[in-house]
Amino acid sequence: MLDIDREQFGTGKIQLLVDLFRKLSQNPTAARAKRSAFMLSFENVGITNLSQDARSRQYIAKVIDAVPFVGYYLHGDAPFFHLRKISLALSYSESHGTFMTDLFLEAHHRLYNDAAAHGQALGDDSNKSLIEEVFVANLIHEFLHQDPRLQARAMRAMYPSLVATLSASPALLKLAFAEAERTWKRSVNEFESREDFLREFEKAFKERLARR
Repeated sequence: MLDIDREQFGTGKIQLLVDLFRKLSQNPTAARAKRSAFMLSFENVGITNLSQDARSRQYIAKVIDAVPFVGYYLHGDAPFFHLRKISLALSYSESHGTFMTDLFLEAHHRLYNDAAAHGQALGDDSNKSLIEEVFVANLIHEFLHQDPRLQARAMRAMYPSLVATLSASPALLKLAFAEAERTWKRSVNEFESREDFLREFEKAFKERLARR
């Protein structure tokens, strides 16, 4: 977690973050170990919803402008899907606070292209498909529901994290399964248990991805 403090936020200074990612990128081994590892937190300045606050949107946009490849390092796993929040913040920044699907997809795709190129520069070619799957899992639900195959890929990408949350805190468990329900458009209440939900969740994406 990278906490943005009041001084950084109040002055709009992004250099500490920029220097961190640039320095990390100079060491390919260390950089590859930090793929999808970071979340930017604005809680120290009282902001929890990045896309709904104009100041945080502007701050994030400045960071991305300075280090476009930062998507390589952003955490995208369940239950937080932080990468989606960053793409949303960028899209809201471009639309001055109004959500537009096209702008989200454009912002998300730009982040992906820069992240994939950065991975290649770091010699992380073998994980290009993993990077792509993280970005697929962080697409907005409305778009996933329009494409059954993308939806299945997102379900597959989040599945390991869902399994892991079975032994996590009740809060994390609830958050993760709420995300799974929104992605699949099925409810845990339709099943006898969360384990049954997970079993059918896995079966659904495997069957869909097996089709040609």
